[in-house]
Amino acid sequence: AAILVGGTGYPAEAKNLQSLLKPGDWNHFRFQVQGSRYQIWLNGQQTVDYVNESFPNPGPIGLQIMDKIVGMKIEFRSLRVKPLP
Repeated sequence: AAILVGGTGYPAEAKNLQSLLKPGDWNHFRFQVQGSRYQIWLNGQQTVDYVNESFPNPGPIGLQIMDKIVGMKIEFRSLRVKPLP
């Protein structure tokens, strides 16, 4: 599973991504973006608290599959999007 911030790849601040993934099971991601601050949780553990001033304006949300891992299967369920106060 890839966590990309502003299309730039994994930020250097991303921590413990591989150790938190549950292969063959559902993984829970939580993304929170306010202004230029990106916060990401993977299976309940915060992995990113990152500021990127390069993307100050709202933009689209994209879900993608990385085809570099042979046999990787990606499915999405229970997607929720809500504005922050």
